[in-house]
Parts: sequence; structure tokens; C-alpha cells
Amino acid sequence: MSKDVDKTGIFDRMLPSVDQGYMLCKILYDQNEHPSDLFFLEFNVLPKRENADKRPEIVGKTVRELAPRSASYWIERAGYASRTKQQTHEEYYAGALQQWFDVYFLFTGSTDKDHISVIFRNITRQKQKEASVAFLLEMQDSMAGQDTAEKIAHVAGEKIGTFLDIAFCQFIHIDYTLAEWELLYQWYTKDGQVNHEIISIPYWRDEAFRHAARAGKNIVFPKPDNEPEKIGNADTTGTKLSYIAVPFHRNHTLTFILVVGNPALRNWQPFEIKLVEELSVRIFPHFERALEKSAMKEKEALTQIIVDTTELATWEWNLIIDEVSWNKQHFQLFGMKPQEGRVKSEAFLNHIYPDDKEFITAELAKSVHENVPFSAEFRIVRDDNIIRWMSGYGRVTQQKNGVTTHMSGVMLDITERKQTETTLRNSEERLRKLINDVHDYALFMISADGIITEWSAGAEKIKGYTDEEAIGKHFSMFYTPEDIADGQPERELVKAMAEGHAETEGTRVRKSGERFLASEVVTAVYNISGKLTGFNKIARSIAERRQVHESPKQSIEQFRSVVKSISEYAIIIYDTGNYITDWNPGAQIMFGFTPEEAIGQYAGIIYTAEDKKAGIPEKEIFAARQEGRAVDERYHVRKDQSKLYVSGIMSPLYNKDGKLVGYVKVARDLTERKKMEQALRDADRRKDEFMAMLGHELRNPLAPIRNILQILKLTYQNDESLNSSVDMMMRQVDHIVYLVNDLLDMSRINNGKINFRPERTDLVSVTRRAVEMARPMFQNGNRVLAVHLPEESIYIDGDITRIIQIINNLLSNGVKYTLAEGKVILTLKQIENEAVLSVKDNGVGIAREHQYEVFETFVQINATIDRSMGGLGLGLSMVKQLVGLHDGSVKVISAGLGTGSEFIVKFPVID
Repeated sequence: MSKDVDKTGIFDRMLPSVDQGYMLCKILYDQNEHPSDLFFLEFNVLPKRENADKRPEIVGKTVRELAPRSASYWIERAGYASRTKQQTHEEYYAGALQQWFDVYFLFTGSTDKDHISVIFRNITRQKQKEASVAFLLEMQDSMAGQDTAEKIAHVAGEKIGTFLDIAFCQFIHIDYTLAEWELLYQWYTKDGQVNHEIISIPYWRDEAFRHAARAGKNIVFPKPDNEPEKIGNADTTGTKLSYIAVPFHRNHTLTFILVVGNPALRNWQPFEIKLVEELSVRIFPHFERALEKSAMKEKEALTQIIVDTTELATWEWNLIIDEVSWNKQHFQLFGMKPQEGRVKSEAFLNHIYPDDKEFITAELAKSVHENVPFSAEFRIVRDDNIIRWMSGYGRVTQQKNGVTTHMSGVMLDITERKQTETTLRNSEERLRKLINDVHDYALFMISADGIITEWSAGAEKIKGYTDEEAIGKHFSMFYTPEDIADGQPERELVKAMAEGHAETEGTRVRKSGERFLASEVVTAVYNISGKLTGFNKIARSIAERRQVHESPKQSIEQFRSVVKSISEYAIIIYDTGNYITDWNPGAQIMFGFTPEEAIGQYAGIIYTAEDKKAGIPEKEIFAARQEGRAVDERYHVRKDQSKLYVSGIMSPLYNKDGKLVGYVKVARDLTERKKMEQALRDADRRKDEFMAMLGHELRNPLAPIRNILQILKLTYQNDESLNSSVDMMMRQVDHIVYLVNDLLDMSRINNGKINFRPERTDLVSVTRRAVEMARPMFQNGNRVLAVHLPEESIYIDGDITRIIQIINNLLSNGVKYTLAEGKVILTLKQIENEAVLSVKDNGVGIAREHQYEVFETFVQINATIDRSMGGLGLGLSMVKQLVGLHDGSVKVISAGLGTGSEFIVKFPVID
């Protein structure tokens, strides 16, 4: 049944809360025995929470009395059920209630009682859901193909307005880059006509509205449970306003709001609110893509403007045909006339300054073959013979089957910067000469971590140290033990970093031990890019006490390096209550807060929720106050709540009267280092897992191979040629077994699963057994093994199997790196509380720069020898690991290549 059948029917008399019910009617007949009316005998509804006196007065009345306009419909349905004795079913719309009902007419009478039961059920929600689903599918289809935000809003607004019968539909975009809310698009109808003018409805400018939207809450006005007469005007025109506003969040950030409404009061149905929520989720991703596409076009246009206005030269290299495409700026940088089409790559190389050509060619080849970025600074010679400095950058942009086919990049003229750097270096040289000519002041430079790097004649005169004695030492050597314990040297550097310089007066110590009163100024020095490179320090002796409060202002101005920003370190100043009072550019870069956002905030804004709950910010200032400094490494949070790993030092700040005035924290971002450490641990773990897997997979087939070789040897005993080959194969199998066992042992050691059973062991006896096991190796290799063992036993807490493994690996290493007829000497003796085992050879030796590497896994210093003798580079690494299990130590001594090597192992001796 359509909605137009009846507007004043029986169901319009019911309350909106009725879900289902039952009516019993009696059919009344006219004189021709035709149904003429219905008389209501019973009426029951569910739920029964309504008061009885509010129920419609139906019982005892006829349908013609109650609903004369729809009476014929009711009588006809009831008559049909009575005549056919079959139930009839209709869907009935109650216009006054705006609700749908399922209605069943059933004959429940007898031959003398013509009674009809009417059972009804409210199906409004079901009908609304069906309509909503169909509408959402239609909306989704309509969104496809709309490529701009305006088109999306027009299509969506028109369909939403028609379906919900609303007057306006707004799409609000929150642009955080501009810190404003933007009415992206509005669909508005007035008198049935589409009007795209922006109307002034101020609700979304209200802070309460914005707060609720940021919190992800729907805003419905009037609220479903509000009384209409209690709702005031909501717009500037004096008309009453009703609306539904649904926020859309992306990554916990409010990005859009969908608003639908009427410039008059309207009681919003729950299904309408739910539908607007679903529309927000479906529509705004289309807006995002459209806006991103639009922003990309704007960015490309802006990039082109930047390229055109900054003289940035761009290039693309097609390696298949060895030709390069240049933009106009590229030709101009080379002093060439711009031309259309590509040029040969040699045109670029022909302009490279001769001394730089080899370097640039190698860097480009490396980028092509290793797929790494090309980045270099070099000189070019223009067509007019003018030499200019360039900064070039490029990367691989296309590959096919693993082969690079295209590279793209940019080039920028940096001649002025290079000239500035040269001028700066010359200025530094002049300053250094001036420093060396000053004898009344101690002038010296220290690195960022406090190490003395330059030393003047005046410094030698005042401090007593020569430059050889001072350079490379920490500058705290001039302070008293009391000041060092109090953290005075570190506080000076922190203050210099925070304020640009730090002035102090106090007692210092000369080389002779003499103490003297000094006035000092330390100034932070930064390079051209703003990175801290170290400190300048000026000191002079104060002869009389009245000079204590003087400061060498002229010297400060002469040697201070003025830099307005520090970007490598975050420097934060706190007051005594742990509230931020100063916030440098490095802190803004690291944590994302601007000075205006950070200053005045409690220290906890950069700490994780867990650390704040544990009271870490308070504990840190307590430690700084009690111990003079607080050092820690932990995760902090940025403004966007992302985490970063930070190393920080906090120190207290005191005024000249010794009163605590606050704290300073210097922090460094170690997130990348932390990631690299984790990556190394993961790689090491994967390597161990691979070693274990490889060892087991190699070991499994070796036993059947060895058995087959044994069978071949026994079967063909008289075939000398075959037996010779079988013997050779068995030796190779034994060698593979040896390598596999090394792999498995190293894997077990790294995973803490090595079978290690220490016991009271006679090291002399075990060494003798190991030597006897190794002698065939020396005999087959034509090497000499000399052994010197003590007569008395030396006892250690050791695993016999692992000790033999240690000695065999060292002897095997001696054989491998000693030439034919070479000599290996094994010596064991006890020195005090240690057993000292030495394996010395006169072989090829080890270069000094490689001696620290020999105990690393898979390291083979002389790969040629290793390959000829076999091995994986595990032997010495296993020696180090196994010695460590015995609480011992191992080291290597070699004077260099061709001088032989000596490995010394030490074990703790037990009684």
C-alpha cells in the first residue's frame, strides 16, 4: 500500500511508541448480507508502558466512526478474510505518525460469530534501513568519476538534500596548515531552487561546536529529547535552525565535517543521524583524494615556478641511448644556448673541470650500478671559460630487469657559497694567528665534547702546559677536584650552548699544581649550517681580589661567534617549578612545538604517558639538583605524538649568589641510531637463524654420502684409481663435516644453547690431547709444531671438549697462515693466578689495522689463503666466544705483514 492511501487512518490514533498490537473486530452486515462496517471488540498494544488513559478510544466504536475516509479499505479487507477464511497481509503507512506497519487480517470467528483479528507490527526501522542501504549504494555509484571537490559536493549535496528533504548540506574542511576551518562547499535550496550562494550560519564557528567535533562527537540540534519550545534561535536571521553535524577523523585528527539541516525546527530520527554518519565515512575519502590531486597539481606548478625562479638546473639521463635532457637553466649554467631535444652525455663531462672529472665519473658510475643517490660538489668550465662551483644531486628513476635505464637530478650554482667558505677559512686563519700573538690571555679551542683541539702561546704561559701536553686532553684538567665533582666544567658548556657564551670566575689549577684565581669566557662556535663544532675559551689570571667582578668584554666581542640558531641540539630552559621558559630552534625541529606553544608549558609535554605517570620529569630535576646533572636516554614524544629516542643532559642553573634559578636540558635525537641498532640486532638474529638452518640442512645428507663412499671402497678394493678418488671424496666430506660443526657451534653460542659443562680440569693434560689430535694436520701440511708444557698440572674450571676445540682452532689457524716448513710454537705456563696459553707462528702476520677484526664472525683477513686452505672465518670467532665462556681472554700480537702472529689465551686458575 502506498503512502497516499490514507492520512487519517486507525493507526494515526496510536502513540509513536507502539511496536505491535492486536484488535478483534466484528463484521456488521447490511440488509443484503454485505459487510457494511466493523465493530471493535478488543484492542491491545505492546509495549504496555503507556498509561491506559492515553490509549486511543477504539473499543465499542465502528470503523466508520473512527476513520470514515479509510473505512471502506478496512471493511473490504475484513470481508475478504471472512469470505475466503484466508489471512490477508498489507504494509500500511500511518501518515500522522510517519511510520510503517505490517497488518494481517485473519478470520477467527465461527458460523454464528463473524469475528476478524487484526494483528499489526511496526516495521518503520526496517523500511528506513532498506531505503538507506539503497541510497548509500546509489551515492557510491554517483561518487565514481567525480574528480574535483566541487563536483563531489554538488552531486552528494543534491542527492542528500532530496533524500532527507533538507534545506542545506555543508562540507567543512579543517585546514591545519592555515589554522582555519574552511567551508569547502555548500548545497542550498531555497523555495525548491538550487542556490550555491554561501549562506551565513554561524554554528560551526562556535567553540563548543568545534570542541565536540574535535572529540569525534556528533552534534545534533535540537537534541532528540529536547522540547521544541525550549530551543532558542540558532542563526542570525531570527529563524529557528536544526541540523546534524558529523565529524570525520583521519589518524585521530579532525579533517572534515558533514552538516545537513533546515532553517526551521525538525525532530531528527535516529535512522537519519545514522545515515549521515555513514555518508560522512563514504563521501569524505573522495574529497581527500580530490583535494590531494588538486594539491599535487598546485605543487607541481609551484615546483616549476621554483625551478624557473631559482635557476635550478634539472636533467634526465637515458642510459639506453646515452643521451641527456636538460632544462633551460642547465644550458645557461654551462654558458650554452638553450636548445630543443636531448644532448649526448659527453656534453656534461666535457664541461667538468679536469681535476674533478675522474671523481664525478666514478660517483655517477657508483650511483648507476649500486642504485644509490648521486651527490657531489664539483667545478665546471663554462663555454666562456669561467669556472663555477656546482652542487649536483641525482638518483635512479627507472630500472628494467635490475638494470638502470634512467637517472634524474638537479644542479645548482654554489659558487658564492664556496667563496664565502674560503673567506671564512681565511678569516679563521687570521684569527688563529692573532690568538697566537696574544700572550696575556689563555686562548684555546675545545671540541663539542670538551677535548682541547688548539692551544695558544698565552695559554701555555698562564696554564703551564705546552701544546703537546694540552691538545687531546679534556679541559676539566684545569679545574679543582671539588669543581669537577660538582660538574662545573659541564655546566659552563651547557650555558654557552644555551646563551651563546658563559662567563665564570673561580679557582683554576696550573700544571705545577699551583692554584690561581681566573676570569674566563667560553663561547659556543657553530659552522655555516648552524651545527655546534666546539667552543672558544678565553682565560686570564686575576692578580687582585678587586678584579674578581671584571670581565674581559673586549675579548668576548673579539672572539665570540655569532650564530642565531642551533639546529642539531634541543636546548630547553626550565624554571624551578619545571615549567619551560626558553625553547631554541633545535627543540622546535626535534619536538615539533613552536616557542609560543612550548613556553609556559609543563616539562611533561615531551614525555611519554608512561614516564609522566612514573614521575620521570620530576625525578630528573631532582637528580640534577642533587647530583649536579641528570643524564638519561629514553623515548620522548613529539607534538604529533610520534615517538623519538633522545639522549639528554639536565643541569641546574644558579645565579651569581648561588641561588637556584632553573634548569637547562640539552637533548640530542638518537632515533636513527636506535633504529640502526635494532636493525643490526635483527640482522644478527637472522644471521644466527640462517646459520643454524644451514648447518642442519648441510649435515643431514652427509651421513648417507659417507656410507655410500665406504660401500664403494669395500666393493672395489682392487680398483686403485677408484679408491684414490673415493679417499679424496671422503676427505672432502670430513672437511664439510668440520665446517658444518663450526656453523652449528657458532649458532649455539650466539643463541646461548651451547653444550657447556665446566669441571675441574687439568689444562696441561687437555692441551697434550689436543696437540696429539692436531699433529696429522701439521705432518700433512709440512709444518713444524713445537710444544712446551709444564711438568706440573694447571687446574681451571673448564669444559674439556671446548678447551680442545679452542686449541685445535688456534693450531689450525697457525697451519693455515704458515708457509711450507714454517713453524708453530705452543707454550703453556702459569703466571700468578692465570694460565697463559700461547700459539705463535712465523707465518704471514697480520697488518696492524686488521688485528682488531680477526675475532669477528666470517672475517678472513687474507682471503686468498683462506680460500686455498678452506674455512668460513669462524675459527677465531669461536675461540673468542668459547674463551669468554671460561671467563678468560684472548688477544693477538703481530708486528705486521711477514712477521708472524701470536695468539695469547688466559684462563683463571683454580686451586
